[in-house]
Amino acid sequence: MKINMTLERYDVKSLDEVYETTKRLRKRCGTLKAVAEFLKNKLASANEEFDSSNYVRVNEASEDFVKKMNLMEQELLELGESCYQLAEKLNELWS
Repeated sequence: MKINMTLERYDVKSLDEVYETTKRLRKRCGTLKAVAEFLKNKLASANEEFDSSNYVRVNEASEDFVKKMNLMEQELLELGESCYQLAEKLNELWS
C-alpha cells in the first residue's frame, strides 16, 4: 500500500504520525506472528490429543493467520516507506 504523492491532499503535520503508526503496527504484527508460531509449535506437540479433523482445521487457521500477518507487515512497510519518500519530496521542495 503506497501513500498518494499528491501534495495538495495532505496535512504535512500528520505525515510523521502516519509513519510512526505504521512502525508501531509492524512491530505488533511481528509479535502476533511470534505468538502464532508458538501456538503452531504447541499444536504439533499436542497432535495426539486432537481429533484429526479438528487438528487440521486449527493448523490451517494458524497457517492462514501467519500468512495474513506477513502480508500486513509487508503492506505497512510499503506504506511507511512511501511516507518517508513523501517527506523527502517535501524537504526537497522546501529547500
